Amino acid sequence: MLVLAQPTTKGHTSLPMTVNEVKVVENFTPPNQLLRLGEADTPLIISNSNRTVEDATIHLAQASILHLACHGHQDRGDPLNSGFELENGRLTLAKLIGCKTPNAFLAFLSACESASNDLSIPDETLNLAAAMIYAGESFLNITVE
Repeated sequence: MLVLAQPTTKGHTSLPMTVNEVKVVENFTPPNQLLRLGEADTPLIISNSNRTVEDATIHLAQASILHLACHGHQDRGDPLNSGFELENGRLTLAKLIGCKTPNAFLAFLSACESASNDLSIPDETLNLAAAMIYAGESFLNITVE
């Protein structure tokens, strides 16, 4: 499981509850099932918080579950530019769709706007949740504000 949290993101409000969310995930997940992006004995909230887009795309190939606790953004003008706000920018749908995720089967999206649609063309909108399915993952959607 790749868990990424953004308690603070430049240009966005803080999401302090993402810290608690990651602690809960860590408490209920066997340690050998968590992909730590830092040292093995570091708490998950430290090793996997405020990571870059590159960190996410590199490690996503190893994950069967992706858990994102961050700000989401639906770009109605350019849906492939929609995505999840990480430390150095947006993990866009275009990047996610282009990732090789041979083991992926579930994405838990704890992000605002992850299921937003365009009301004028609801059947044709590519939202964050739909893109995760296109990228080969099921999803659970929890919105945080």
